[in-house]
Amino acid sequence: MAIGTVVAGAAPVWVADRIRGQVHQGIVLHAGSDAIYFTSHDDVIGIVSSQATPIPCTISTRLATLDGEFSASGLPQPGDLVTIGAGFVTIADIQVRVARLSDYRMPKFAPNSIAITNARLRTVAGESLQSTELPAELINDFRVEPAESVHLLLGRGSGLTPFGDDVTCGMLATLLATGDACAMALRERVLDLAPDRTTSLSATLLRRAAEGDVLPVFADAVSSLAQEDENASERIQRLLSIGHTSGAGMLLGFSIALDHITLRSCS
Repeated sequence: MAIGTVVAGAAPVWVADRIRGQVHQGIVLHAGSDAIYFTSHDDVIGIVSSQATPIPCTISTRLATLDGEFSASGLPQPGDLVTIGAGFVTIADIQVRVARLSDYRMPKFAPNSIAITNARLRTVAGESLQSTELPAELINDFRVEPAESVHLLLGRGSGLTPFGDDVTCGMLATLLATGDACAMALRERVLDLAPDRTTSLSATLLRRAAEGDVLPVFADAVSSLAQEDENASERIQRLLSIGHTSGAGMLLGFSIALDHITLRSCS
């Protein structure tokens, strides 16, 4: 495509609002053929191809690859400036706008479905709910007292979204969706700690989880379990394939949350 092309994509409401708002600058953090991530105030926003997994901070395009858009100058490099606002994201001579809104909300749960969903999860996921990245004692502490122990998880693990953060996202979004009594205390603790404990991208996703937003593939897996969908196993496997350990971390957080709710109801 010619230089100066405007690319349209789908994004969550908060990203659309940010892009339509006051003009400001960010910097590129990562650029590849399927994803470009950049800062916007304290958050990270991404532009992704159709091959990438949408997450609650990305503008999802229908482009098979992003390389072609920057054929003249090449993909942007970390540290390059990005202009955000007045309806566009501008990187080099490419402008990206939000043409459609995407729903990233975590599905709600009826209290009487928790036990059945938990049992189905263990049957379908099996050994996938076990992890060597977090000590069993820490997982148990998080299960019993999430707000009091979350500081031990945040930033723990490798990658742009450390494993402990992925577990926390799954746990927090689930507790909020079920209206658990511990949800707001965990939410406040995560929002307070995340900016200084983890990567900027992961902190953004934790803030989105605090608003009830999750990866669509996570929401699909959760819904299939709650609705006793015969495709639950397939959707769980798709979730587990996300990232190096991101999908597994979110699923573990979901499992811990269900255990937590069950423990509270029995105490």
